[in-house]
Amino acid sequence: MVVNRRHFLASSLGYLTLLGWPRAGFTDVKSGRLVVILLEGGMDGLAAVPPIGDMALFDQRRELVPKNLLEVDRHFALNPALKNFNMLLKSSFGSIVHATNMPYKRRSHFEGQNIMESGISTPFAVKTGWLGRALDLAGFSGESLSLNLPLLLRGNKGNDTYYPAKIKKTDGPDPMIARYLANARSGMVSETFESLYFKENINNRRARRDPISLAKHAAVALRKVGGPRAAVIKVKRFDTHANQGADSGVFFSRMRLVDNIFETLRVKLEEDWETTIVVTLTEFGRTVAVNGSLGTDHGYGSAGLLAGGDGFKEKVVTDWPGLQKIDLHDGRDLMATVDYRSVLSSCLEKAFGLPHDFIIEKVFFDPKISRLTDRIFLRS
Repeated sequence: MVVNRRHFLASSLGYLTLLGWPRAGFTDVKSGRLVVILLEGGMDGLAAVPPIGDMALFDQRRELVPKNLLEVDRHFALNPALKNFNMLLKSSFGSIVHATNMPYKRRSHFEGQNIMESGISTPFAVKTGWLGRALDLAGFSGESLSLNLPLLLRGNKGNDTYYPAKIKKTDGPDPMIARYLANARSGMVSETFESLYFKENINNRRARRDPISLAKHAAVALRKVGGPRAAVIKVKRFDTHANQGADSGVFFSRMRLVDNIFETLRVKLEEDWETTIVVTLTEFGRTVAVNGSLGTDHGYGSAGLLAGGDGFKEKVVTDWPGLQKIDLHDGRDLMATVDYRSVLSSCLEKAFGLPHDFIIEKVFFDPKISRLTDRIFLRS
């Protein structure tokens, strides 16, 4: 029986991926934990972390600036939905990277999501994901409970996929039938049913699949001795073309959900929060100016949120480009001055002990990616 597979939950609301201990490679059993929150649809970094010190913000999108902002410093504030994350910032257990993005400027969801999961600057250039490649190099394996294995995780030959149907008025799968068929057959058929037995028998696959429930499930699993060391949670509906809102509305509700995921992980991980890094990831930002539907369109630069119990050096890490029209990408978008792959590289280095040079060459295939570990983390 395969004993080192881990679990993954998926749905239209979100999904969770959990991956296990290293088998061999560059990490050791003292490595930390990494949780990636995918914000699908293009998260508006200017709405999540408004640059209140840049007066052009109010000229371009006054309707989208909340009135009840949580001030970070004289230059930046937080969306009022991020109350828990604000507490992490104040205690140096959170950080923001602003004016950042993956190396992509063409504003297509399909291409942008491919790049944020593959980590490669050219869309559809590879069939594996940056986290899958990193986990493979670190000796991890994992299992995906989904109709297909997410690109982000592809790259590890130990990864697998599993998605039991939930049909009303029917019983759930009986793992003992799979065990019987595994014993009655041989070769690949036997291995398939043995794997199926393990997948059904190892855990409660009927857990709720909303993002908060998945975050609770992830935290419990990440705390287990011999359990997984990495997790991915997807949150959808950040494509705010109309009625985006400020102190309420669709964007506020999405950010409050993300905020609750951070808090759920912090609380449920207990003492293991100290060795955990949580990082958000989105395919692109939104336009600086509000559109005619009181929303924003596909843009370029955005913001990333990081949290963890080991501490961060700065509340906001940025090379701020400015919001005057002359400073914008194509005269409309926040310019990304930080390659977000450098942030992800630092998270992989910090969590799993993989060397920076190794990460940028073997995971992101770009030796020009800068090292930000010393700038982001309190102890690198």
